[in-house]
Amino acid sequence: MAASNKLAWLGAVRREKRLSAAARVVASELGDTANCQGFGAWKSNEQLCEALGFTRRTVQMARSQIVELGYLIPVKHINGGRSKTIHYNLEMP
Repeated sequence: MAASNKLAWLGAVRREKRLSAAARVVASELGDTANCQGFGAWKSNEQLCEALGFTRRTVQMARSQIVELGYLIPVKHINGGRSKTIHYNLEMP
């Protein structure tokens, strides 16, 4: 995904009617952390809560919605675990 496609992705998630308003904001915040190719988007739930003023549960539900609709693809890391922040790749479903 090139830089222009990253911008298209950000626009698409902001207009996605199937996402809750909170999910659109969370998606935008996560998308901003991806590189220009759309890889490596990440922020912990705690960082998202602090940045956006949402509860942990709201962030968790929003993240699940975004993944379910195919806008974020979780990337599994060898060293990943319950206490590790998951990285995502941006995807246009």
